[in-house]
Amino acid sequence: MLKPYYSSDDCGSAGSGDQSGCSTDYSVSTIKQVVDIWKEIYANEASNARLITYEDLTNNLGFENSFTCTGGCYYSGLLVNVPTWVYTNKYTYWTMSSVEESLSSVWALSTSGDFFTAHINLNYIAVRPVLELNKSALN
Repeated sequence: MLKPYYSSDDCGSAGSGDQSGCSTDYSVSTIKQVVDIWKEIYANEASNARLITYEDLTNNLGFENSFTCTGGCYYSGLLVNVPTWVYTNKYTYWTMSSVEESLSSVWALSTSGDFFTAHINLNYIAVRPVLELNKSALN
């Protein structure tokens, strides 16, 4: 499912410079609403559903990155220790981690496993929920 991270009539497009009506706060995002409904329908036994974070990827899933900014900011992933299910060559997906000091950009993970800054009203980035389960739900 492809959705903008955040929708608002007063959040300018990526090139407009107007960020006054924008928010990278996951708790008020359009994506959170989608993830919550998806959880309710398909994964009711999960204790929580959310998006993956930048910290999940770097601290727990083996990403080791180098930061570069040339026209946009990218973290080029060294994918040696990253499980293959973490990224896919089929679609780019949102994280719930905002780009430092930005009201209109969050980190996304590309099909090649690179992080990049994505404006929150882009609608070509996929939603990939993370489910948190209690061990008792895992028979």
